[in-house]
Amino acid sequence: MQKNNGFSVLLVGLICIILLSLLSGSALAASLDDEALLVVKSGAGSKELLKNTGKIVDKKTENYAFEKFTNKLSGIKKLNLRQRKSINNFVVYGTGASQSLGANERVNLIMKYYKSAKKLPKTKDDWRLIVGEADKQAQTNLRAKLIESGKSLQKSLKDYVTGQQVLVGPVVLERDDFFGLKLYAPEFKKNDKLQINVVFKSILDASSTEILDRQSTFETDDFFTSPTMSLVKTPVRHLEGTRNVHLLNDKSVADISKIVGKVVVTTGGSTKKNYNFDFIINVPVEKSEYVDPQTKQVILEAMIKTYDIFASKDLQKMRSYMINAATTDEEKAKVASSTDKDLLIVADFMTGFIERPSLDIANNENAIWKLVKDNAEVKIKNGKDSVTYRARKIGGVWY
Repeated sequence: MQKNNGFSVLLVGLICIILLSLLSGSALAASLDDEALLVVKSGAGSKELLKNTGKIVDKKTENYAFEKFTNKLSGIKKLNLRQRKSINNFVVYGTGASQSLGANERVNLIMKYYKSAKKLPKTKDDWRLIVGEADKQAQTNLRAKLIESGKSLQKSLKDYVTGQQVLVGPVVLERDDFFGLKLYAPEFKKNDKLQINVVFKSILDASSTEILDRQSTFETDDFFTSPTMSLVKTPVRHLEGTRNVHLLNDKSVADISKIVGKVVVTTGGSTKKNYNFDFIINVPVEKSEYVDPQTKQVILEAMIKTYDIFASKDLQKMRSYMINAATTDEEKAKVASSTDKDLLIVADFMTGFIERPSLDIANNENAIWKLVKDNAEVKIKNGKDSVTYRARKIGGVWY
């Protein structure tokens, strides 16, 4: 729940985002130097290389590769056994960032290097060049695969995603009444190290007036422009997430008529590809849905309870509340490990921008109610100004 001042997100979701920002350092992909060194060291033992690639020892394939590929390379006899094993392990297992390449493609990269350098790779510097080329080729292959997967996903979700939508690169964007945009993307492998960011250049209302709050931290920080994507298994396996829009104080999601921006797809931990979009939205007329009085009271009581818990700054109560409101074990663990300072930052943020709701809202003639599955929203209009409160049902309980 919150005042509609540009921080248009669900309370629980915002808490988790803030905590993740405070508590988590993003995992960095292994550098080219690291991966090159792993290949060199694999000549004496492949344990670290296998850990990086997520594979297990396959002696049968190793022997086959030695016989069919490695031992037939020009210049192979000039290398010692460890150096030969390094080449063979690269052919069989690859590196963490180049898992989409096949053995033949990796052999071709070694042959290309030999043709250019007039020698086979021995040192870390030699392997860095090959690993770098492998990474580039893998990212090119992955992006092409993602584009095709995105087209296929949109067809598969035809009866599942029913709102206004647009396909941008590999991502389906759908208009969302609560957040602004929902995202649907193909499932990808951990080694792909893929990240999706949605960056807004402009958001216009029906009169073509700019309503995007460009100065909001939530619009300028990469952490907040990258939605958390969760695996959904129906109707096909895919990823879903939401991108909250942050608007000027007197505007809400319902005012949006056009979004101009780009989807930034990062693969391999560092390679970025931009896909621009121009999403024209048919603005629906806002009408209040019927919500029975008992449900209204339960939702409003939950909003009031939430506000009071954070306003109290009672660390034990806040921590317990947030653990109960977390939807995954990972979120629960983050909350449990958060410091008192982290919790107080969340409390100051939440109560600093939220007006305390009241039960009187249930009878307010200017209140517009929306109830979609386990999400509730009530907007109170007062001329051009409006205040929006939101709540979410988790495990049968409203938060």
